[in-house]
Parts: sequence; C-alpha cells; structure tokens
Amino acid sequence: MIRAIKPAIAGALALTTLAACQRENRGYAGGMLDTSKVPGESASPSATMARTAFSSPAILGFGVIANNAEIQLGRLAEMKATHPDVKAFGRLMVTDHQAMLDDTKRLATKLGTVLDTTAEATTDLADDARDELRKLADKASGRDWDEDYMEAMVEGHEKVLNHLQEAAKNTSSAEVRSALDSAAMKVQSHLARARAIKAKID
Repeated sequence: MIRAIKPAIAGALALTTLAACQRENRGYAGGMLDTSKVPGESASPSATMARTAFSSPAILGFGVIANNAEIQLGRLAEMKATHPDVKAFGRLMVTDHQAMLDDTKRLATKLGTVLDTTAEATTDLADDARDELRKLADKASGRDWDEDYMEAMVEGHEKVLNHLQEAAKNTSSAEVRSALDSAAMKVQSHLARARAIKAKID
C-alpha cells in the first residue's frame, strides 16, 4: 500500500520544494520572483511586508500551494479512507481544488503575474502539507486514519479561510479580490462539511 502511495507523496513534496528553498532569498535569480519589482508598489519597509504577503503574485502563489496540497491529500484519502463519507470528501477535495487551481492559474495568466511562493504564510502552509501527507501516508488505514484526516481538513481549511479573508481585505486588485471572495465561499463550504463529518465519525 505504501508503495502505491509514494507517487502522491512525491507530488506533494515537489509542490513544496520551491516554497521551502525560498525562505532566505526573495530575489528573482534562478527563477525566483523579485518582489521589489512588482509594478505600482513602493519599496518602503512597511510596503515590503505588505507586498510579500498580499501582493497579487503572493496571493496567487498561496492559492496554488493550498490547492495542490488539498489535491494530494484528497487523493491519499481516496486510497486510504475506510469511512464512505471520508472517502467521498477526499474525492470532493480533488475535484473542487483542481477546479480552483485551474482558476488561479488562469487568473495569473490573465494578469501577467509571476507566482510568488516566498511569503511566510505560503511556506508555512507548504511545510504543514508536506508533514501531514507524510504522516498520513505512513499511518495504517482504519478509523484512526479517517479521524486524523478529517481533523487535518478542519484545521487546514480554517487556516486557509482566514488567510483568504485577510488577503481580500488587503489586495488592491479588484479581480484578485473577487477571486478571493469566491474561493473563500468554497473553502467555507468545505470547512462546514469537514466539521460535520468529523463530528459524525469521532
């Protein structure tokens, strides 16, 4: 079983590699975005912090990492979950977050945005997703696995929802704000469902 799951782990580790290795370097050398050259944003210290967290490149980069993480964890749940509601939730995560990932990439292309995955919220999310995937991949299927997955889904969606709502308040782009509002509604729906399933199986 673990051998069959390794491709999913590899996929999630690949999506987090860029975020993890950019902690110390914010420049656009070797394929990394120079956030000091985002058009229309000043170079003051306070603006630098806001730019890193809530510029369009950073917001969309967060979206790509968040959606990829949910897709990989959802695929794992499709393989390992034993409770039918948990398995169905995993399928939902793959379907919905793939659609959201595609929307995020389309918006980035439309805006001509180079995705920035160096913001702290994004690298933290990537690290958490990698650790959660490893833990769940190594854990035997069964009731405990289902409970751990749903707990991760509640905590993860709470964290992502909070960030999306905060980003919507801080972005200067009307198109990005609209996309964030739409994504937040979907994540809120996932969170409500995850809480209901967790309560049911606990």
